[in-house]
Amino acid sequence: MDAFHKALRRFHFRLMLRLSGYAALWGLLLALLAVIAAPWLRQVLGAPDYYVTLALPVVLPGLYVAWVWLRRPDTRTIVQAADAWSGNTGAVVAAHELAQDHPDSPFVGPTLERATALMIQARLPEPAPLRWAMTALLVMLGLVPLSRWAHAQMQQTVEQEKAREAAKKVDVPPAEAEKLAKEAGTAAETAKQLGATQQEKLADDLEQAARDAQAGGQDKERALRDAHALVDRARTQRQQQDARQDARDALRKNDDLRELVAASERADARAVAEQARQLVEQLQAPDGTLDPEKARQMREAIEEARRMAPNDAGLRRAAEALKASLDERARKNTRAAREQLARSLAEEGRTDEEVRQALARLDELDRQALARQLEELARQISPLRDLDPSGKRMEELLRQIKDRKLSPEQARELAEQARELSKRLELDAETLRRMLQEGRSFEGLEELAREMVRQAREQGTPIQPGEAPDWVQKELPKEWQEAGRAGRDGTGQGGRQGDDSGGAQAEGRDGGPDTRGGGHSPNTREPTRGVDGHGTREGVDTRDTGQGDKDPGGKPERLDPDKAKDERARREATGAEGTGTGVNTKEEEERLPRRYRETARKYFER
Repeated sequence: MDAFHKALRRFHFRLMLRLSGYAALWGLLLALLAVIAAPWLRQVLGAPDYYVTLALPVVLPGLYVAWVWLRRPDTRTIVQAADAWSGNTGAVVAAHELAQDHPDSPFVGPTLERATALMIQARLPEPAPLRWAMTALLVMLGLVPLSRWAHAQMQQTVEQEKAREAAKKVDVPPAEAEKLAKEAGTAAETAKQLGATQQEKLADDLEQAARDAQAGGQDKERALRDAHALVDRARTQRQQQDARQDARDALRKNDDLRELVAASERADARAVAEQARQLVEQLQAPDGTLDPEKARQMREAIEEARRMAPNDAGLRRAAEALKASLDERARKNTRAAREQLARSLAEEGRTDEEVRQALARLDELDRQALARQLEELARQISPLRDLDPSGKRMEELLRQIKDRKLSPEQARELAEQARELSKRLELDAETLRRMLQEGRSFEGLEELAREMVRQAREQGTPIQPGEAPDWVQKELPKEWQEAGRAGRDGTGQGGRQGDDSGGAQAEGRDGGPDTRGGGHSPNTREPTRGVDGHGTREGVDTRDTGQGDKDPGGKPERLDPDKAKDERARREATGAEGTGTGVNTKEEEERLPRRYRETARKYFER
């Protein structure tokens, strides 16, 4: 091989190296572009992988270099490139063609030598795109760490934002929230049986709040506001009941009002009316004036009772009306009214006997008005208002006592259960608030129950079993449980042996036992027949016979047998039962709020 062909081969090798460098440079540029965008691409698309990102700066240039070497140019193209890069004189092309056509000619040698010298001395050019590519390469190399830093900062900001959002969301132990929701649902059922509408509404809201907390995803700030509101409502209910008890104690300090308060506590309307009449006779003199000393003492006791329950509007109105009647101004008005009536009758020419009769009737009207005010005061301090502060439930119970459908002992028992229920709901509301505040770090109902028992021991105030939720009762000492049972037994026996003025056993309209409802009626405590013939089912209106109206004596509405067949076929096809247990599963059914669970069960019972 002569010198010309060796120089041509050397030029070819240099050309392939230069082309390989160009290809590797462009491949590296594309790889760096992918590496810069890799964090965002990985976040959005999930690709490329971390190791793929690391391999791109090696793989892409290698592929470009392999592509260049696989597509090598032919000899003529190389000769033309060598001539172009050697000055574009045509000497290299001429030497190559002469060497091929006349290899033995003596005139070819000088031409080959000149072409060889040109190829050896030639410098490969540096095109402008190459300089741009090199500049872009340097810029991208600087952007790689900057891109990764910017993405890391962005990810850190996103994570912090997610952490802040998560901190704003409710995150409580689901099992503990489930227990609390079930406890609130049970309390709502009990409140409904008692007729305690205020406690029932609070228990429903507590159950709903516990279910929302269990589901999660709720805004923690709003959930805490709702929990604070529930705690305030529960505390207000209990404080109102305690305030009415304090008002009764304040009135009991007065010797004249003590028997009236006792009759009100016994829920004995006849005894209240009799005591009010006797009080008026002791208080009002034959001339229609009031005993000033007794009136003053009664005003002081009534004012003290009003101060004990400042937020009870009914008690405040009754106390203010009675105080106005016992005031010195009232006595002056009474004397002025008597004198005015006597003068008017004398001017009309009435006899002394007629004047005395008219004054006697006026005194009777005053006594009746004062007796009604005393009765109203007794009604406002009645323990039966613990069932419903508005007094509607109390009126209903008093009518049942009057009709001998309910005994006073049973009415007092309902009021006592309502007071215990209020204390339980206050504990539940406070527990829910603490659970929302502590989140996942909540130590659990069992630990909280033990803490409550410990605090009660230190304060010397034992927790009564009936006043505590189920999750607290499990942690109560045995002596407290036995004392609570003994106290209830003693109260029950005393009640059965006590007052007989309110009627004996609960009776229906026809003189027999009241059989409305199912299971044990909260009003009569008598066992009755439920929908299924064996007793009540939770959440089902027990007056519904399943055959028409809720009145058992009403005209039955028979079901369409064709529709019944279709429904039975549908149940058999799906495997669902036609009872309350067929609503998904029993566990899922109990997770529903009580208001929805009751509707579902009633539907399937029908």
